[in-house]
Amino acid sequence: MKFNFSRYNLFGFLGGLVLLILPIFFDKNFNGGWFSVLFYMLLILIGVSISICFLAKMCSIDPIYVFLLAGLCEIGIFLSIQAIKNDQITSPSLIKKCRSFYTSYLRSIPAYQSGLGKYDTDLFYTLKPNISDNNLDYVINANIEFSNTYKINSLGVRDDEFSLNFPEIIVLGDSHSMGWGVNQNRTFSSLLEQQIKKKVLNTGIASYGSAREYLMFSKVKNDSCKTVIWQYCANDMLENQSFLENGNQLKVSSEEGYEFVCKRNFIQASYYPFKFSFEIFAHQFRRIKGRNKFKNQPKFEISEQVNNFFSIVKLLQEDFAGEIIIFNLESNKTTDKYFLAFKNYLKNNHLEKIKLINFSKILNEDDYFIIDDHINVSGHQKVSDAILKIIQSELDTISEE
Repeated sequence: MKFNFSRYNLFGFLGGLVLLILPIFFDKNFNGGWFSVLFYMLLILIGVSISICFLAKMCSIDPIYVFLLAGLCEIGIFLSIQAIKNDQITSPSLIKKCRSFYTSYLRSIPAYQSGLGKYDTDLFYTLKPNISDNNLDYVINANIEFSNTYKINSLGVRDDEFSLNFPEIIVLGDSHSMGWGVNQNRTFSSLLEQQIKKKVLNTGIASYGSAREYLMFSKVKNDSCKTVIWQYCANDMLENQSFLENGNQLKVSSEEGYEFVCKRNFIQASYYPFKFSFEIFAHQFRRIKGRNKFKNQPKFEISEQVNNFFSIVKLLQEDFAGEIIIFNLESNKTTDKYFLAFKNYLKNNHLEKIKLINFSKILNEDDYFIIDDHINVSGHQKVSDAILKIIQSELDTISEE
């Protein structure tokens, strides 16, 4: 192979790399409007193309062969993801890397998806109200391992309109409760309703913390509610802390801020030429920048998280005298650390009419998607069965060590 490192070829190659610096290190800035989103994608296409052309010239190779190699790389990454999804690749390290790549660059979040999410002045966002079978083109959320239809009632939650009229059981929670990745009739709230023959309202919305879940409860006709099912997740902590420090008031970002995030979600959900190869390459540099940002994130001890959560639970109990069933669900694997912390808090503070469920002994890895970090159909079935059991048996806890 004959190399030609002329100044022209070298500067051309470096020029292509320079075009990629902006989408690598300033990717979060390309969300101001549709032009900036398109510009992000074009920078990657043009930057990679120029780099390939001049790299081929330096190596005295026809550029078409380098483009074919880049195309094969894209296909290889795609097929690797498919193999992991289909359980054909079981390497823990590769699965971990695939999960990180999916979360950072591929996942479409329903609340930020055009036609499915809606800005809300009180809660920052809800799902778009009044979506039914009549406009299915706008209510599909699809990711690597699933594609689901969303039916949204007038409150902006994933349930039917009938359930809004004086439900006997109300579910509070985030994406796990909303039913991320499963069809609407397979969510644990829907399964519970089918089993218990009582009206169950599911108010879960992805990324909601306990504070917004409590505020959503206040918007519901809850006079007939006898039981609240409250699902906690570790990522509730920042929202809960801010809510309590702000005098039990939620700090809501502007509509422009919401649109900003929606543009980022569009980039993640869309494919553009060289996306897989470029984003994997770019991720290595972004990790270095992200380490400092991660170090500056506030740290919360579990005891502090639990104290904040139960401070919000007490707010709900000021207006609700019924039973509350509490449990936590975590990404990829649910441990018992929050269950034990909840149990210890209740022991020391003597709150009444609260029951706990320990899902660390009920859920296993087969109850989660392989790449996505949410519980799957079997996970929702187990959650529903456990809730039904505790309602019927009236035990304080199940699955204790």
